[in-house]
This record gives sequence, C-alpha cells and structure tokens, in this order.
Amino acid sequence: MEYRRRRKRKTDGPGMFGILVLLIVFALTAKIIAGSGAIAELKNRLGKSVVSGCAESSRETPGATFYAASPSPAPVPTGVTNRIDLPSLGFYAVQLGFYTSREKCELDAEEVRALGAAGYVYDDNGSLRLLASVYADEASARSVIEQLKEQGRESLLFTLSANGVSLDVTSSSETSECIKQLFGLCSQIPETICTEAIEFDRSGQEADKLFAILSEQRARIRSALAEAPGAGGVLGCAKDCLKGYDSALSETMEYEERTKAASSIKRTAIKCAILYIDLLKDAACS
Repeated sequence: MEYRRRRKRKTDGPGMFGILVLLIVFALTAKIIAGSGAIAELKNRLGKSVVSGCAESSRETPGATFYAASPSPAPVPTGVTNRIDLPSLGFYAVQLGFYTSREKCELDAEEVRALGAAGYVYDDNGSLRLLASVYADEASARSVIEQLKEQGRESLLFTLSANGVSLDVTSSSETSECIKQLFGLCSQIPETICTEAIEFDRSGQEADKLFAILSEQRARIRSALAEAPGAGGVLGCAKDCLKGYDSALSETMEYEERTKAASSIKRTAIKCAILYIDLLKDAACS
C-alpha cells in the first residue's frame, strides 16, 4: 500500500510550492534580461532583418512606373528667322485701248509692236487692256500720254499696283542668306527691267548692250533658284516668280532687230511687274 501511495504523489505534478518557485525564477530571469539590454538588441536585430529583407525585395522586383497623360507640345520652329520686307509696287502704264473682243485687241497689239511699243494684252477680269509701256513714276507716263495726244492718239493712265508685305521666314542658317537673296531679287528685278526698257528707248543703244545687262540679271536669277531650298508656300511662290522673270528675259534676248527688241523689253517690264504683284498678293494671303 505504501508503494502505491508514493507513485500517486509523483503523478500529481509539482504542487503549489513548485509552481510558486517556477514563477519566482521566471520573474528574476526576465528582470535580469531587461536590465542587460538584451530585449532592445533583439528588437534592433529583428528590425534590421525586416528592413534588409524589404530592400533586397525591392532590388529584385522594381516598382512599376506611371506616366501622366499630357498633350504633345506644339513643335517649336528651329533655325534662323528673318523678317523679309517685300516693298509695294506702283507702276504706271500707258493704255492705248480697252476691248471686249480678244481678236480685235490682238490685231491692234501687232500694229503697236511694229512701232516699238509693248503691245501687251492685259486681261483685267475678262476685259482686255492694250498697254504700250510702263513707268516707275507717274510723271513719265503722263508725259508720254501728252505726246501721243499731240500725235492724234488717245491714251489713258492705268496703274499696276499692290501693297507691300512683311514676312517672317524661318530656315536653317545655311539657307538663310539664299532665301533673303531670293526674295530680294523678286522685288528688285521689276524696277531694274523697267529702267532698262526706258533707257533703251532714250539712249538709242544697240540691242547687244541691252542683252548683256539682261544676261547678267538672268544669271543672278538662276543662281538664286539653284541655291534656294525646296519648299512650298510663299517660298514656292517666290521661286515661281523668278522663273517667270527668267522666261520673259530669255524671250526678249531672242530679238536682234532693235525695234522688236524695244517692243519685247517693254512687254518684259510689264510681265515682271504683274508677276511681282501676284507674289505680293499670294504673300498677303499666306
């Protein structure tokens, strides 16, 4: 019986006294650990481990990048911007007749050309004007009108004119000077040809001298066209204007006989004036 009683006490556990001893030991141990800073060190190590793990994770898997949608900015012109001033044109033509019949106008034009006048048929919105010559100043044109009146031929003053235009043209620095030369010739040629046409009549010079001057002007035109950049818009209109000048000058240089050359150079002066007026109108609308 004693043996069995002892075995029973062993299986019942430590008892209340044992539990109290364990609690006291645990409390003392916790106090000692807290006083030594072990818990703080443990927290620090755990924190570093977590941060290091996050950093490693971020290196392995980069975050997504988000872009806010925004409208594309307007392209900014690059290069050199030049202000191109195309001066106004005011030429004064001597008009010999006003026609509704082209056949009648062309017949009279042939007679006028045989006398050394321009005989230029100007289509003014369906009505035809027969022009004898053109001048850069009104006084000269009126003087010719008075002379014709004394000879028994009635004539009128007709004005070819257009307002000047200023343009801002942006281009590369390499082509900037070429473009300025291009537009410069467009404005210079009409006055130059008009002056030469008048001088040819007044001086009585031979056609060879006139052709040398016209050849020089044509060479300038062709050089400017060869160097001009390929482009449309008002720059394309300027190139077309110079091509028209070139064609008119070449036609005049085909006439070796003086009277025919005098008639042709006057027509060329009128053609150049009209071509330049068309350029001014195109530039104003661009």
